[in-house]
Amino acid sequence: MSGFAKVTAQHFRKDGGGTGKEFPKNLDSGGEEPCNKWHANSTQRSWVMLEFQQAITFNGLGLKSANDCPHRDPEQATVFIFNPHTAGWEQIADLELDF
Repeated sequence: MSGFAKVTAQHFRKDGGGTGKEFPKNLDSGGEEPCNKWHANSTQRSWVMLEFQQAITFNGLGLKSANDCPHRDPEQATVFIFNPHTAGWEQIADLELDF
């Protein structure tokens, strides 16, 4: 999937977290390296936006924890899609997460 979407995020460590490589762009990668994660540096609500190069159809969504600091794992996620017909965002899922 790498390079398939432009990734934008709010609240990330500009120094790249503990590995120095934990940036939002890693969310567009299927790798398993220790740095293949995004470290949000805030307890405030954060968001991630994926802008795909073309329209896509998907039938699932996967989220995983970095499994190194459980107290930093997300507890909730809300998924929105942009509807070009209405020029607005539509909520399609509200997830309670338990890693």
